[in-house]
Amino acid sequence: MKSSLIVNAAGMARIYVAVAALAACTAYAEVKPVLTDSAGVPVRDASGACVQTSGILHPDCGAKKAEPAKPAAPAAPAAPAAPAAPAAPAAAAAAPSSVKQAITIQAEALFDFDKSVLKPAGKQSIDDAVAKMQRIDVQMVIATGHTDSVGTDAYNQKLSDRRATSVKEYMVSKGVPAAKITTLGKGETQPVATNKTAEGRAKNRRVDIEFKGVSR
Repeated sequence: MKSSLIVNAAGMARIYVAVAALAACTAYAEVKPVLTDSAGVPVRDASGACVQTSGILHPDCGAKKAEPAKPAAPAAPAAPAAPAAPAAPAAAAAAPSSVKQAITIQAEALFDFDKSVLKPAGKQSIDDAVAKMQRIDVQMVIATGHTDSVGTDAYNQKLSDRRATSVKEYMVSKGVPAAKITTLGKGETQPVATNKTAEGRAKNRRVDIEFKGVSR
């Protein structure tokens, strides 16, 4: 009985030794020894791989640990938005231009001979002048009466005054401010033609209407 137990114990011991040897061989089989030079540096082939041989695995020929990924660079801050361009200034309004105009109306169209009462045809001529004034801001109107040389100087002076006044009164009735109208009587002192002919004297009998202002 004792001899049988001793044999069994010896058999089990041999089994354990065999298993341990097998494990050692397996572990050794996983080792990939490399060739080193006299300085202990691994010898590499043309492709850069270590040359395997008997011995132990050199630490430089082991699998390299993957380097941790570098953190991504922070995004550059967005450029500030450009400020809005200021609105272009509105174009300055054009400065009003000065207007000056003179209208001459012959006395025959305005009055009967030696009279200062306006005729209907004469009123139409003045209406035309007032219509032109309405296109501007009138600042001043001057109505000047003239006569020919027939008669005395004093008589012609008074006649020219009365005719200029008649023209003013009619313009006021059409809306022209009286304060802006000045009347002058020049008698026979400012002829525009000779008084020696009927045609020349007719040109001298007249009323000049001059107005000044600025355009609207």
